[in-house]
Parts: sequence; structure tokens; C-alpha cells
Amino acid sequence: MSYVGESFASWILIIISVLCISAAIIAVIYQALRRRRSSRTRTPKLPMRDFTLEELQQFDGNGPDGRILLAVNGNVFDVTENGQNFYGKGAPYSSFAGKDVSRALACFKAELVEVGGRYDDLSDLSQVEMERLREWELQFSERYDHIGRLLRPGEPHRVYEETDEPPVDATVPQSDAKKSI
Repeated sequence: MSYVGESFASWILIIISVLCISAAIIAVIYQALRRRRSSRTRTPKLPMRDFTLEELQQFDGNGPDGRILLAVNGNVFDVTENGQNFYGKGAPYSSFAGKDVSRALACFKAELVEVGGRYDDLSDLSQVEMERLREWELQFSERYDHIGRLLRPGEPHRVYEETDEPPVDATVPQSDAKKSI
């Protein structure tokens, strides 16, 4: 074999060795992550209930169980398990945790529009914004556990049976639902 042929063969062996070592390292890391993820205890599902704004704010991820809830168009969703990368500490939308995010989603704003801690009936949103909000609500209902409703001021808490589900109606805007009750 000539010198060029030996040099080429050496490079091929080096490349194959590096690829095999890289594949082994990736496999070990992947298995460790899978074990870690499967060994994590799943946060138990909350029973169905209604929330005031003040009650919702307690679920911003800073509580003892790290639970994160969001309200979208009057419905409360538990995003603790599948939403940590979006709404957990240090995540891009961590400011949404424990809040009614309806206006931010309807208006495509990454920051919350503060309404002074008051209930936002969304009555000033345009038809396009309400449709956008209903689309977000549908996405949340498909991805996260729906665990209750956000109450309007003065609205009483409903007592749910274990089998009860609060109504999720992505076709009725929150402000329209208020008028029909």
C-alpha cells in the first residue's frame, strides 16, 4: 500500500471511531434522560373547581407543589406537566403563570396587559381577536388538563362531583357567555 493509501485508511478509521464514540455518548445521555423523566413523579391532577383571580394567582409555580395554572377565556388549565418549558421559572412566558392570559393570547402579545388585578370581561375585543382567543382555548383544551372555570366577580363557586367536568365551550366568547347567563 502506498503512503497516500495508508493515510486515507487511517483517516477513515479515525472518522469511524469518532462516530462510534459519539453515538455511544448520545445513547448514554438519551437513556439517562429517559430514566430521569420516567422516574419523575407526576403531579396529581387537581379536582375540578372554580377559581377567582386571587385564587388563580396562587398557582404561579412558586407553591410547594410547583403547580402552574392559566386561565384562557374563562377556563382554567393546569400546564404544570407539559408547559414547564413555556410557563415555568425562567421560561419565555413565565409571567403568564397564575394569570388570566386571555387578552395576551387574543392580541398576540408576549406580555400581559395589566388590568389592575381586575377581572377582564374581554368585551372590547374585536371579532377577529375573539376568534383568535377561541383558537387558543381549543389548543389549550387539547394539550393541558382543564380543571375549572375562572369566576366573574360575585359569581359563586360551584361544587363539582368527582365525575363533573366544567363546560368548555370554545364557540361562546367569555363576554357573550356573561350576557347569556
